[in-house]
Amino acid sequence: MVIGDIKMVRKATPQFFWEAEAKIKTLATPGIAFAVQTKERKEAIKGTKFYEFDFGEWLNGDNEVIFDVGKRLRGWMKTTAKTVRPSLGDVMQYGLRCLSVPTIGSMEIAGTNELKGMKGEPDADLAKGYRLPEGSDLPYPKKEAFVVGSGRDMRSVFSFHYVLPVEKELQVKIVSFARNFTPEMARWMLGKFGKVQGIGDRYAQGFGLFDLVDFEFETEEIPL
Repeated sequence: MVIGDIKMVRKATPQFFWEAEAKIKTLATPGIAFAVQTKERKEAIKGTKFYEFDFGEWLNGDNEVIFDVGKRLRGWMKTTAKTVRPSLGDVMQYGLRCLSVPTIGSMEIAGTNELKGMKGEPDADLAKGYRLPEGSDLPYPKKEAFVVGSGRDMRSVFSFHYVLPVEKELQVKIVSFARNFTPEMARWMLGKFGKVQGIGDRYAQGFGLFDLVDFEFETEEIPL
């Protein structure tokens, strides 16, 4: 920009690299939800088709519930920030990392005895069509029915899930070099929005709400 004979040079806005250690605590009510997938099977003798519940996405070989809080929280932060300020969507896509602590990736957070499923037993028709894996000690999952299609193509579809209705303290390391996204913004988002927008499965139905317990960060200017 030129004013008279003086050329004004606009000073570049400094960008920052920052790291934070954050600790959150999930709320016992409504708890974290774990969606249940199904696999089509056939009975060995009659060949009758049925669906068997599959817990492989969140249950490990030791029968422990696993959860990748880093992956879940990164998705939560991207979605939440983009909703408040759409311009943050792209920069957070490439400039934000969230890592589970102390183990990167999925960690054991609960035993199957802490999960809550359906109260009572399913009716005979439901149990015949949707079955627990042989030898499973889990209760039958919670069921939700909804209608898809229209007119003659209208039909009922089931979805299933479990709930972990206990407080769980989870820790994550946040690393950011996203333009215009500060640690103060991240701390404010976690503290305010965690109570109204949850992490994990079925967050749109209100599951996975949390409180921010602790947030400590270090920051430095990027010399580029």
